[in-house]
Amino acid sequence: MAALLVTSVAAVALDTLAPGEGPLVEPLSFLAHTDYAWLWHLTVGAGAAGLLLLAWTLRRRAASPVFTIALTVAGLGLMPVVVFPADLWLPWERPPTLSGGLHVGAVGLFILALSVAVTIRPRSLPMRGAWQWCRVAEVAYWGAVLGGAAYLGAVILAGRPPHLIGLWQRLVLGSAWAWSILLAAGGLRLKDR
Repeated sequence: MAALLVTSVAAVALDTLAPGEGPLVEPLSFLAHTDYAWLWHLTVGAGAAGLLLLAWTLRRRAASPVFTIALTVAGLGLMPVVVFPADLWLPWERPPTLSGGLHVGAVGLFILALSVAVTIRPRSLPMRGAWQWCRVAEVAYWGAVLGGAAYLGAVILAGRPPHLIGLWQRLVLGSAWAWSILLAAGGLRLKDR
């Protein structure tokens, strides 16, 4: 839970401190090329560690091993994001470099794996009481993923720049971290019983 909270605080600090066009426009990965790259690495690295620790903590409680495998793959998917910096252009604007391509692929793997975990969580790890907030975070996550995909598809087809790509990324990651923190809090509560 601590690693996931560090990720959230570091992401907000990064958006507050880093130069650029601002969090609505600036893709998060572009911030790795600023003087605050260390804070970007902390944000993504703590997120990877948090997901891996969450998967480890919930491995015996989840009814389906696919759930914890998906969480593990999401955490592992963030590791190349830290190692391979993004290009300073979007992949549809011009071909990515090898590093940029690996970065984009790892982000795609993260989103796919986390989407699987979010989808099968209700069957694999049913929750009651305060844990019902996970359902709200899941709906927010899917709204951000599907809404963002529709937005990106529309602007790419129209040949226009996606001015709100930064907002989309932050909505996806914010809801993903909220969901993960709620799962971690619920896991701690189960340990106490």
